[in-house]
Amino acid sequence: MKDGFNPSSEETPLRLSATVAERKKRETDPFCPTCGVLDPRTAHAAVMEVPFQIGCGTDGTCTADLAPTVALSDDFQSPYVIGSSEFVTLVFTVANLAGDPAFKPVLKIPVPAGITVKKGAKECTSQDADSRLVCDIPGPIKSGFDHTLSIDFFTGGLTAGLESVSWNPVEVYSTSGDDSNIRNNRGMVLRMTCRKEYSYLDCT
Repeated sequence: MKDGFNPSSEETPLRLSATVAERKKRETDPFCPTCGVLDPRTAHAAVMEVPFQIGCGTDGTCTADLAPTVALSDDFQSPYVIGSSEFVTLVFTVANLAGDPAFKPVLKIPVPAGITVKKGAKECTSQDADSRLVCDIPGPIKSGFDHTLSIDFFTGGLTAGLESVSWNPVEVYSTSGDDSNIRNNRGMVLRMTCRKEYSYLDCT
């Protein structure tokens, strides 16, 4: 463990490593291909991280209360006028409302039909054929603190007549227990409208 380790930081607290030193190798003498061990004549290295939780009260069990929220960026208005911009920006916030620190929090964001990710957050990766974003939120998140990220969604695939687009459900969880799973799932419905000044759309 690192000297002066701060449990509220994002650094890895404990790292184990092992190295097998290389000996003189005889090229004409191949190592047993069916043996369940490494070739001792070749150098090998392995790193293993051991996660653990601290600062979780006298019972030693971490229990947090995570809740996600979703909001339209202040740069856009609802209802969103289809064709008025190339994208919309949504702001996602993960808050720990009470309890112990939330370790290794993860946010799952669905990507609606007709929508694609224009600019994602560094914490997120696309999964399930780009229909979902999975975001590894920096942690642990202490009680009363939150983490916010913004994502731009390309809206060029939306068509006239569409009344709304839904990001639902947006889910959050962590390796800590949760005091109330009811608040772990939230969603957002963005209302849509159409205006005739965007000539390439049929607003009738």
